[in-house]
Amino acid sequence: MNKVKNSILEKLSQENKVESYPVDAFEVPAEYGQLFNDKNQKEIIHLLTKEITDTGFYKPIICYHCGAKQIIVDGVLRYNILKGLGVNRINCLILDWSPKSSNEIKDLIIDRK
Repeated sequence: MNKVKNSILEKLSQENKVESYPVDAFEVPAEYGQLFNDKNQKEIIHLLTKEITDTGFYKPIICYHCGAKQIIVDGVLRYNILKGLGVNRINCLILDWSPKSSNEIKDLIIDRK
């Protein structure tokens, strides 16, 4: 995992261009649902929603390209909140990386959590 983590973090630190995509261009990976249950994070979701609505700002989500979709590896809660607030476009950073396995996706999601 450390090899994958270090490689991705190095690429992420080099990539700092924020892009914007339509809300329907994103996808939450199945691996996220296998690792986390958003229902258990009500307080975090409430605080994050308040922060976004109060300030109008949010940290861009982090994704990688998979065909026409942007697969989210960091920012699923922000994505769901923004989608629920009716936002049309979401800011993101795109990793120049494609996972070789489901375990790589899980490792990155866990590390970014």
